[in-house]
Amino acid sequence: MITTTGFASANFALWPPLLLLSLFALMFVGGSAGSTGSSIRVVRHLLLAKILRREVDQTVSPEFVMPIRLNGSPVEERTVRAIAAFVLLYVGIWAGGAAVLAIDSAISGVGLGTLDALAASASTLGNIGPAFGIAGPHGSYAELGDVSKVTMIGLMWVGRLEIVPVVVLLTRHYWRL
Repeated sequence: MITTTGFASANFALWPPLLLLSLFALMFVGGSAGSTGSSIRVVRHLLLAKILRREVDQTVSPEFVMPIRLNGSPVEERTVRAIAAFVLLYVGIWAGGAAVLAIDSAISGVGLGTLDALAASASTLGNIGPAFGIAGPHGSYAELGDVSKVTMIGLMWVGRLEIVPVVVLLTRHYWRL
């Protein structure tokens, strides 16, 4: 799954639920900063953890001033806000995609459970490849309905091009200039 090639070397559908949950969590961990792999890059996870730590520290001690640092250099507040915005957009798009997949599969009678819909949305948004259930390691997305397929195409497109440029491209302000 981490190669983002779509190939499966083992039938992880037979693994215990705890390992499946671990794989599901790893769907949200992307590559390094220069990688072409999608999902949320590792550096964003690192900075998000530092942002959360700073917020907890400042809640306990409001007078505490703590700049976010990466490799010893302070990170600009604009960058900190951009990372928080990116993660919120990513989670929102993932949840919206999962909702569309779950609703469409319920309407069309495809056996896509809740975790399967969440994993399929995460897998397509992160351009990972296999998901769970019918879209698992030895399955296919072919059984899903047309609405689900169009949704997953959109998720793959947004995930590969990065979310912020796509959102900017879809804003009215961008097209006015």
